[in-house]
Amino acid sequence: MSVLSRTRAVEADEAADTRGRIQQLARLTVLVRAAVPMAKTAGMAVRDGTRSAATWAAPRINGARAWTAPRIERSGVAIKDTIAPKICEALTATARRVDVAAPRLDPVFAHGISLREPAGPADVDFEEVE
Repeated sequence: MSVLSRTRAVEADEAADTRGRIQQLARLTVLVRAAVPMAKTAGMAVRDGTRSAATWAAPRINGARAWTAPRIERSGVAIKDTIAPKICEALTATARRVDVAAPRLDPVFAHGISLREPAGPADVDFEEVE
């Protein structure tokens, strides 16, 4: 086989491959063109379905909210009247236990100190001094 005939054979194979690819793309294009209207129809059906579901659900949701609101309010009042005072007492008692107490004076050193004696000029009662 000559070089020229080999080149033509390669070109013929390449041309056949190209034709095959073009035919595959053409088939895909036909399928896509057929699928576009179906997708649009499906999208519109979904949109209409969600609208009707929302229309159906709206009054039922409002009814459920109207039913629930007074029960939640009653529960809040019951908790405020029964549990909240107990929680308040427990927290207050815990705070007292946690609080650092004022330092106590050692009784050995504190026995000579009188809290009634004036410590300085600011504690002196000027009305008595005349």
